[in-house]
Amino acid sequence: MNSKNLEREVICSKSKKEKIREKLKGMDEILKSYESYFSKEELSELILSACLSRDIDVDVKIEKRKVCVEIEAEKVKKWIEEKLIPNTVFLTFEDEDVIELLLFSIEFAFAIFEGRTKATITQKGFRERSRELETIIINTFTGLIGEVGVKSLLERNFKIKIRLDRDISTEIEKYKSDIKNARKPVSIKTTPNLLSIWAECPKDYAYGIFVKAIVPPAILLRAFAHVCGFKSLIEYSKGKVSLLEMEKEEIETIISNLETRFLHKKCGNLDTHIKTFICGYFQPTEENLVKTGEKLCYIGKIREER
Repeated sequence: MNSKNLEREVICSKSKKEKIREKLKGMDEILKSYESYFSKEELSELILSACLSRDIDVDVKIEKRKVCVEIEAEKVKKWIEEKLIPNTVFLTFEDEDVIELLLFSIEFAFAIFEGRTKATITQKGFRERSRELETIIINTFTGLIGEVGVKSLLERNFKIKIRLDRDISTEIEKYKSDIKNARKPVSIKTTPNLLSIWAECPKDYAYGIFVKAIVPPAILLRAFAHVCGFKSLIEYSKGKVSLLEMEKEEIETIISNLETRFLHKKCGNLDTHIKTFICGYFQPTEENLVKTGEKLCYIGKIREER
């Protein structure tokens, strides 16, 4: 194997990934110092992906055909403080745009079932299985939350007004910009995979923006609790207790516990904090176009030209 092929093998090797992961385990003090922003697990994965994508310089050597990795702690801290934190937008259901997206996600899911959009209930990304209503809502919300983060970051830094695309139609434009008032078509792609290292964009867009999102699990239930939706359910249940098959005393205890949890403890006090890291943007060109069938590190074969 020549040196060029060996270098490529090292860059894409699992051993390099694991060596970096081992090095990060020795940086507990650094990880702990940013716990107010990210959990240890979240930060570890974000740093690992930055190392794999060369956003953080990593010294990789091959000694006796073994991969040796060195990472400078100061470079990691610099990346966190100068890129990660400044480009991360923290959101909650107190933000108007987040509520707007939730409403859009719910309506979009119903539109799919009613045939009011080109999207279908069955999608290749779900291995051809029929998707349930809740799954569509959650996946739509997670897939578009990065747009809210980008909007917030741009409006904060550049004092401009951003309009996001929230149209639901049976007609799909070929190059529909995710930012409606942009002069050129912009594609914003969001992934919940913090280890992802490849930004992607469909052909013929002027700009592609890549976002990583950290969304709490069961976000629909958390949103329902946050807006005190359980209050209506509890009040409704009180009038139906006698119709339930459970013992009345048992169900009344359950209702009392739920009242305490959701009505007297800040509607359940469930975590609804969402984090969106805007990794960066790029301009799609013929030079960075990846053909169908080509292989990329850590992904494998590409199924669609982009």
